[in-house]
Amino acid sequence: MEQSSIIIESLVERYAIIIIFLLSFLTSLITTLIYKFTIDQNKARAIKTNIKILSEKAKEKQKSNDKEEFNKILQEIMKLNSEFTRMTFKPMIISLFPALLILFFLKSICNGKEFYLPISLPYIGNSYGWLLFYIIFSIVFTIFTRRLMNLEL
Repeated sequence: MEQSSIIIESLVERYAIIIIFLLSFLTSLITTLIYKFTIDQNKARAIKTNIKILSEKAKEKQKSNDKEEFNKILQEIMKLNSEFTRMTFKPMIISLFPALLILFFLKSICNGKEFYLPISLPYIGNSYGWLLFYIIFSIVFTIFTRRLMNLEL
């Protein structure tokens, strides 16, 4: 039993950045799939299109100094934004659980490890913790998977 834990620790030590890379991809994929199947994409697109159109109308009304119409349009934009936020709240809560599980797992295996870049960034240096790499990878993968699946978020 002791030898297997030494082997696992050695693998984690050697391949920690790859583990972070893969788990950040997994988190992004799970989250994107949750959003894909819990949000009506057509309705989300319609809301975003309406917000864009209303924003352009609001700019016109603001330029023409029509405050009453501008305020009406602004209220409509706020109403649509509120509806869009309600649509995304449920998938956000659902996707929080797998993300937290993966983060806790990564913390348990990577806690205290530092990763080094070949260049030094001003004011930061070249030594970074696992969480920074996880966040960077997750952002990139989330953008990629959402575009790949044509998600409207």
